[in-house]
Amino acid sequence: MLTRDDRLPQVSQLVCADGEVDIARVQAIVFSVLTVVALLWKGPRDLGGFTISQETLYLLGLSQIAYVAGKAIPAENVRRLNAEVAAMRAAERELTAASSRQTALAAATPAESARATEDLVTARNNWNAALTASEETLTGVYGTSFDAERLRAMRL
Repeated sequence: MLTRDDRLPQVSQLVCADGEVDIARVQAIVFSVLTVVALLWKGPRDLGGFTISQETLYLLGLSQIAYVAGKAIPAENVRRLNAEVAAMRAAERELTAASSRQTALAAATPAESARATEDLVTARNNWNAALTASEETLTGVYGTSFDAERLRAMRL
């Protein structure tokens, strides 16, 4: 059940959507503030003569094109891609730590050395699994411009 406080708008909603900063909202706020400042600077008596420079209009148009192109990518693919990139980063940290442990324990007891080797094998398997999981999403997001062979070359 929603309380009264849950239904009230929050300042963060001006610039955030789905818990992330929405560049289009930030751009709209900045453009609006700059326009108001320019109007106040020029004075309210000459509103009929107020114009926005061509360069600003071009920048605004390019920004809107980028926004529309970003919306063309399904949001679910982007969320999945972010999750898979986070998993790849975690697998890379795990692999680096396991490799360092194995190097440090190479002269240790056979049991410790075997455990470090086992951890390294597990970390490599996790890394390869993260790469495999991300391949389909990357292909879905980037289409034919994605080079799957380069990603496969990263497997250990």
